[in-house]
Amino acid sequence: MSKPIFPSFTYKAFSVYVFLLAFCIVGAITMEVFYHYSPNHAIDLKSFEKELLSKEKTALTALSSIERELTHNTPAALQPSKYAEKDIHYYYLLQNELIFWSDNVTDLKDIPTNKPNKWQYYKSSNAHNVIYVKPFQQGYLVALVSLKLNYPFENDQLINKFASGFNLDKNIDVVADSANYKMAVRDEYGNYLFSLIAPQQAIHNPLYGYAGFLFEITIVLLLLFLIAQFPTFFISIKPVGFATYLLLLIVSALILGFSFYFNFPNLLYWSYLFSAFDYASNELLSSLVHLSIFTGFILAFVSLFYFHVSVNSHHKQIKQLGLQLFFGGFFLLFYHILNGIVWHSSLLINILSLSQISFGAAWLHFLMLLWGFSLALVFFKTHKVLAYNKVQMLVIDVFILLLLIAFNISFTTIDWLGMGSFYVVLCMGFYLYLCYHRKLSLFGFIVLWVFIYSFFIIETTSTLSQKKSLNKYKVLSQNILMNGSIENDRITNILFEDLDNQISNDKTIGKLIVNTDSVTLATDYLNENYLGGFWNKFDMRLTVTREHSVLFDQFENRISSAGIPVSKTHFYSFPASANDISYLGKFAAIDASGNAIVCFMSFFPRKNFKSYSFPKFLIATENDIHAKLNIAVAQYKDSKLVYASSTYPFPMNENFSIIPAEKVYTSQTDKNTFYVYKPDNKNAIIIVKLTKTNFSNYLIYFSYTFIVFILLTLSMVWLFLNIRRKPLFSFNLSTKYQLSFMALLLVSFIGIFYVSVNFITVRYKQKQMDEIDKKKTYIQNALQEKYYWTVDLGTVSPQGLNFDLQDLSYMYQTDINAYNNAGQLVGSSQPLIFNKNLTGKMMASEPFFGNKSTQNQTEYIGELKFLTGYADFYNGDYLQIGYISIPLYVSSDKIRQEIESFLSVIVHIYFVILLLSLVVSFIIGKQLSAPLKLIESKLRAMRFDKSNEKIEKIDYSQNDEIGQLVMQYNKTIDALEHSAKLLAKSERELAWRTMARQIAHEINNPLTPMKLTIQQLQRTKQLNDPRFDDYFAKSTITLVEQIDNLSRIAGTFSNFARLPEAHFVRFDIAAKLFSAVQLFANNNESISITFDGQREGVFVLADAEQMLQVFNNLLKNAMQAIPANANGVIKTSLMTHNKQVIIEIADNGIGIHESLYDKLFSPNFTTKTTGTGLGLAISKNIVELAGGKITFKSTKEGIQGSLFRILLTEDE
Repeated sequence: MSKPIFPSFTYKAFSVYVFLLAFCIVGAITMEVFYHYSPNHAIDLKSFEKELLSKEKTALTALSSIERELTHNTPAALQPSKYAEKDIHYYYLLQNELIFWSDNVTDLKDIPTNKPNKWQYYKSSNAHNVIYVKPFQQGYLVALVSLKLNYPFENDQLINKFASGFNLDKNIDVVADSANYKMAVRDEYGNYLFSLIAPQQAIHNPLYGYAGFLFEITIVLLLLFLIAQFPTFFISIKPVGFATYLLLLIVSALILGFSFYFNFPNLLYWSYLFSAFDYASNELLSSLVHLSIFTGFILAFVSLFYFHVSVNSHHKQIKQLGLQLFFGGFFLLFYHILNGIVWHSSLLINILSLSQISFGAAWLHFLMLLWGFSLALVFFKTHKVLAYNKVQMLVIDVFILLLLIAFNISFTTIDWLGMGSFYVVLCMGFYLYLCYHRKLSLFGFIVLWVFIYSFFIIETTSTLSQKKSLNKYKVLSQNILMNGSIENDRITNILFEDLDNQISNDKTIGKLIVNTDSVTLATDYLNENYLGGFWNKFDMRLTVTREHSVLFDQFENRISSAGIPVSKTHFYSFPASANDISYLGKFAAIDASGNAIVCFMSFFPRKNFKSYSFPKFLIATENDIHAKLNIAVAQYKDSKLVYASSTYPFPMNENFSIIPAEKVYTSQTDKNTFYVYKPDNKNAIIIVKLTKTNFSNYLIYFSYTFIVFILLTLSMVWLFLNIRRKPLFSFNLSTKYQLSFMALLLVSFIGIFYVSVNFITVRYKQKQMDEIDKKKTYIQNALQEKYYWTVDLGTVSPQGLNFDLQDLSYMYQTDINAYNNAGQLVGSSQPLIFNKNLTGKMMASEPFFGNKSTQNQTEYIGELKFLTGYADFYNGDYLQIGYISIPLYVSSDKIRQEIESFLSVIVHIYFVILLLSLVVSFIIGKQLSAPLKLIESKLRAMRFDKSNEKIEKIDYSQNDEIGQLVMQYNKTIDALEHSAKLLAKSERELAWRTMARQIAHEINNPLTPMKLTIQQLQRTKQLNDPRFDDYFAKSTITLVEQIDNLSRIAGTFSNFARLPEAHFVRFDIAAKLFSAVQLFANNNESISITFDGQREGVFVLADAEQMLQVFNNLLKNAMQAIPANANGVIKTSLMTHNKQVIIEIADNGIGIHESLYDKLFSPNFTTKTTGTGLGLAISKNIVELAGGKITFKSTKEGIQGSLFRILLTEDE
């Protein structure tokens, strides 16, 4: 079992966790209640009235200021900029003529003058307002406070929202016929103004929704953390049994399934960021929130499985088969989720350009990365039991792969080849680490794994996205062939609605068509007055016939068989074609005899007609399917082109192959890829993507994905290892240099990026200004020529002026508006904008009242921000007859496209620069750190007892600061060798003297009793003592014992001088220590000897028998240090940390005085009455020979006595 992420969970931390969980639960319940009851408070009437009163006072103050200025000056002295306030408008009418207006957002019509000096509700052309009319001289001063916009339709740029300051939902309506309604709004005197009506659909407060979502997602994260760290909360850090794990998994999955199915709690699955439109796979995974929580659920249980579930047991082969089957099943789940992400998501998964970046797509990539983490953890956990038998594991994995392929072929439609390739390459990366983890660093493995995973994620999602696109194209193609219709041009339909209104109200046309001789005149009249500009894309043919005639029946049959009504008009659309009618209009009139005359207007499309961008804000509905898919569609009949949905130059003839299975296939050319659907010889649908993608797009996409994935992975691994106090990186000089270099480069990139974006924005705005100025000049000259003799634009036909402006707009690719000298609109190339009351019909106030009538300025329609240029309208005598405005409705879009294009280039360039800089900084960092590492290695290898290597010139020959350091190192080596020789000589002499004294002392101790014994024998012999034989026998025994003691002393010193040759092997030091402890514990009942730590599975490289000698010596010393009458306790422990094996042996004996610490490991030192004092010295030599270290201190955890600690390097 792997170590837990958090080694222990303190009571304080647990208390904080419980408090945070309880706080979030209370907060979530509170927000649920507030959100549920928030529709009852959707309209805060008091706040609304307070804000309205504030605006009314502001308006009256400004109105008084205007009155004072007009009292002393002419209206020309008024400055509109002085009264430019958002949502408040000011006007001055003199004798029903508008003399002054502060802006042209809305038009005044039929102002209520019957109740002067009083606020009243007023509905203007495009807004709900309150109006204040104040009589002044022979006219009126008017203040208009906007309440809510009221456009005839809505889109992204036209939103019928309340004015700023009124914090109300846009679905709340404003009416003026419910004075008794509870939401009636009154002025400061209690007079009724209007009422606010809430819609039938409940309006919830989104702030409560967001707050509740944050609380509930925090609860989910806390619960997932609880699952991942389940043992640390309830059962310390003991391993969890597999049965317990499965039970917890099943119960948690049922609870989660209940939550998913019933969307409980409600606010957890409420979010504008994650809707079912973005992703919905099935009833359980019905949004990105569901998928995200499910991913977190999987990651939590995988973490629990990896860190806390024990899989070691008997029958390892059977267990391993089950575990690897578990990994195979988990991979199958992952691959199905990956398929679902592509097939059941409306988001663009493959981000091939900056414009395709979205929060949803980025979040899906992050979720895929988390699934990758889970895969890695499950693999290493399930392949750990038989880690020593990799061949057997590989055979099982191949078997599982075959099972997965068979399962997919039999029960699913998933591409088994793609899935199998993904499985094989992913496992190869994992096996590479299993086999070479000693040589391959963790950082190297992470980079390799992320590279492989990123590549296959992109390859798989790209392949699946391609299949998804082919499926969409097939459905679209079949719809075209089955329905006989392709989506109509919405812009054309909008203009047909306007044309229908104009023709229906034009009585001249009715008079012309009732006379069959006037058909040519009627055609010319329509072309000259209505069908200029945009309508030049069609060739209009007029046919007049009587009702129920043969010709009438032919047209009626065509309409009934294929005609689709264009909204509520007299026009019908048909499947567009090159040689057939695209639109047909039907108008009726009554002749003098009372007979019905029917006029049919046939519109035939013209090829190669050049159009220009139509303002998007005129389109009420969302983009059609072609715009959404960004494709062009062509239809062929009998190999002839009959329809093309865009300006893409499709070939007039096709010769593609027939696919009997009715599939969409691709046909590659030099420039494009065609998607072909051709079920038979007669019909073919050709689709081409308007945005081209090539290998470089996917290469850049892979590069960005890999970089982001590697940064996220390294960040999470770094955080995880730091929690476990195992840093992933060492911040050495090379790393610091590289980080500093990259930080400077990144800061410079951000600075240049910011400056560049501002520069390109300013430059393009200036470019637009210059373009407007040029167009103003050209259009001014063209209109001057057309209206050479005109003195008053009021005498000009509006239809004729519009016709001329439309022609010029298509010639110069811009919209044009014309105003008379009073600032009133008299003509426009886009009259729809004004007919639909999207803006006012007065000229902008700044250029009209200001000193510069030729200025350029930024204007607004709804949310649309655009640039408009103004110029004077002259006739041939240079008499000003009006004004010209040139609005660039697409200016903001062009600036955005220009910036995106620029960003896509500069980001790619800087990405390459960053990569090159990273490589260069890595090389330079290595060059800087290499000599320092060389010096470091030499210093680390430096020994006083042997010859040390110098750094030769071949290793470093530069004469720089590091070169000086190398030179000084070499000098130090020479001085050190000389000092070492002197020290060694002195130590040898001292050692021999000490040894000689010790040997003399040890030998002298038995010699004295031996001499006395021999002398006693001599005296007894001389006295002929009868007990001589008895005494001689006893004396010889004593002498032999003393001689054996001398032999033992000699042997001990010989062993110390020459230890047996060590035989280094890889052995289980935990098992060796535990066996020694057990031996002593079983033979010493009076002393408590305990062991804490792993009993097996910890390996080192050393001499096993010598290490056992060390353990026996330390345990023996510990037992001898405990007084006879004491309750002896000896604690032994083994742990691993940072690839170090730490062994501790502690006792509660008498200990050693601090003054003796330095002599403890010296030869012949002992605190006992017996012994040679060589045991600890020999033990130290054995440990150090194995590359380890032995240390001592006198206390441990409050127990008086001694503590010996042995540090050895773990051999993994």
